[in-house]
Amino acid sequence: MLRKLCEAIDRAPADAEDIAAWGARLGASERTLTRRFQSELGMNFREWKRRLRLFKSMELLGAGMSVTATALELGYGSPSAFSFMFTREMGYSPKAYRAAPARVRQRSARSRAS
Repeated sequence: MLRKLCEAIDRAPADAEDIAAWGARLGASERTLTRRFQSELGMNFREWKRRLRLFKSMELLGAGMSVTATALELGYGSPSAFSFMFTREMGYSPKAYRAAPARVRQRSARSRAS
């Protein structure tokens, strides 16, 4: 059940449904999904989704997608909201990440994954 949810959001990271809506869709309670996320992934649903979007953004920016297109692709309300999140998490702007050489981006992605 958790795998289905995670794979669906991985395919459509802009999905705005909360954990209660996903529970209804999958035939599970919000509480059940919340416990499963914590026990199986060591984080809550919001944290997991935020991290997924961050890693997706690194892929998209690294492939040359613009900051605005990346923000929209991932479901952020505005490019500035996306830029704020990215800068808070990474320590530099998405524009700076996009401009960095590929080897620097790869090193950054590996350090965030651990």
